[in-house]
Amino acid sequence: LPLTLPRRVLVRGNVTLGSSVCTPSEEDTCDAVEAVIVAERLAMPGESPEVTPGPYYHTTNTFTDPTTGRPGAYVLPLDRGVWLLTALPAFGSRGDPAPIRVVDLTTGGDRIQDFVLPLGIRVTVQLRGFDRRTGVIPYDLGSWAALDHPGRDGPVRLDEPGECLTMDPTRACRIHALTPGATPLLPSVTSTVQVTARSISAGASCPS
Repeated sequence: LPLTLPRRVLVRGNVTLGSSVCTPSEEDTCDAVEAVIVAERLAMPGESPEVTPGPYYHTTNTFTDPTTGRPGAYVLPLDRGVWLLTALPAFGSRGDPAPIRVVDLTTGGDRIQDFVLPLGIRVTVQLRGFDRRTGVIPYDLGSWAALDHPGRDGPVRLDEPGECLTMDPTRACRIHALTPGATPLLPSVTSTVQVTARSISAGASCPS
C-alpha cells in the first residue's frame, strides 16, 4: 500500500548572546556563538505513544548561515504538535541556557524561533565519597514553572512522568536537563562539577 508521509514543520532561527554576556565592540562582534537546540514534544489531550508517532525528542547543532556568514543559525524539522524548545550553549561557547519555550506547531506553518543565551547562575558541586567515574546530570527544577500548559489549566510539570510524550511511562521530560540529552558531567581532578543554571522566572519556584 502506498504511504504518504506528512510534511514536517520547519522551525528555524538564530541563537545570539545576550547583552549581559557580551556587548558588541570593534574587538568583539559577539557573533561567536555555538549552541545545541533541544526540542521535546509536550503531551496534549488525546495524544499518547500508541496513537502519536515519534520521535518525540530532537537535538541539532547551530551552524554558520551561508548567506550572512554569521554563526548561530539552525533549522529543525518537527512533526505537527506542541513542542518545548530551548537552546543550550555548546561546550566551550559563551552564554548560558536559554529559557524553555512552548511552541505550538499544530497548524503546520513554518516557524521562526530565535533564542538569546543570557547570563545564568554559576553553581559548583563538590563531590565527596563518590567514585571518580561518577557523572552528574543537572536538572532545572524551577525556571519553567510559570509556563502555561496549552492543553489544560495550570502550568507545565516537566518533572512529572507523562508530561512529555515518551515510550518510557516512568520518564519525566528530558528538556529540563541542563545538558543536551541529559549527558552526565564528569568531575574535575578536584572532585568538583561546575554547572550553569537558568535564573528563576517570575512566578517560578524551586522545590525545597
